[in-house]
Amino acid sequence: IMTKKIIKTILVILLFFTLIIFYLSFFGINTKVFNDQIKIKLSAINTGIKFNINEVNYRLNPLNFTINIITENIQIISNNNKLDLESIKTNVSVKSLIYEEFSIDELKISTREIKLNDLLLFAKIIHDIPHLYILDTIIKDGTMVADISINFDKEGKIKDNFKMEGFIKETNLNFLNKFKVKDLNLAFDIVKNKFLLKKINAKFNGINFKSPQIQIKEKKDLYLVDGIL
Repeated sequence: IMTKKIIKTILVILLFFTLIIFYLSFFGINTKVFNDQIKIKLSAINTGIKFNINEVNYRLNPLNFTINIITENIQIISNNNKLDLESIKTNVSVKSLIYEEFSIDELKISTREIKLNDLLLFAKIIHDIPHLYILDTIIKDGTMVADISINFDKEGKIKDNFKMEGFIKETNLNFLNKFKVKDLNLAFDIVKNKFLLKKINAKFNGINFKSPQIQIKEKKDLYLVDGIL
């Protein structure tokens, strides 16, 4: 009789923990407990940017003992400028979460539909290069939705092997009043030194312009272009 009770107790405990693991794996828990640690890690991107984070969802991945962290409806703030994001996702080990030793290797950022000029404003804060200022004078209107993947090294610095994909809608460009592009729509896939543009539709100086795909590679300060017009 005692043996049966022990076995029954063990089975109940196992069932209880199985249900907990199932719930944490599929639904997770929402909490603000670790928000400060997450903000510190996000600030590694740039100290001039602040993040407004609400509740964060933590989901267990029992196969490799990691936690999937999903933050939604995030706001990036710099000075008086604000940029709304759809979500930021990352993955940390259970051990680092317990000991509050966050070690984020990768961030996956999904944007809402945002204005290109607003995005350029924040891009200049993160990575201040002349190209962005030139783009800012060329782009007159347009929106973008993108998924961005950023990787960090052991010291918490951003690696240059980022990946970005998404699409641009109803964009207008003006190159020194000589070349004008209107109603530009395209999908893009960008990695280091390589730009893949797909399903391009626009009007170039009043002429209808279409291309299924254009690939641009940067090599030793040159841009190699290959595609179909």
